[in-house]
Amino acid sequence: MRLTLIAISVLALVMLLSACGQADPWEQGFANRICPVQGGEIDTENAALAVEYQGEKIGFCCAGCPQEFQRASEEFMSGMRANPSAYGYRR
Repeated sequence: MRLTLIAISVLALVMLLSACGQADPWEQGFANRICPVQGGEIDTENAALAVEYQGEKIGFCCAGCPQEFQRASEEFMSGMRANPSAYGYRR
């Protein structure tokens, strides 16, 4: 029992510390927190996974997402505007 409590405490501490290192996309100038193409959390560390669209910095989760977004930008933006909470989108 005691070993289990120690293991759970260590796991909780590791999770807390890893979450602290993640930057808030809004604080970094992104208009969204969730990728409009694949639906994953955006990668704020990789500059290649961001596109400037009509004055907004849009972030993506994967390497192919920016290209897919550029093929149908307005369609993806319409989806984010229609359901901003699903994408963590704000202007």
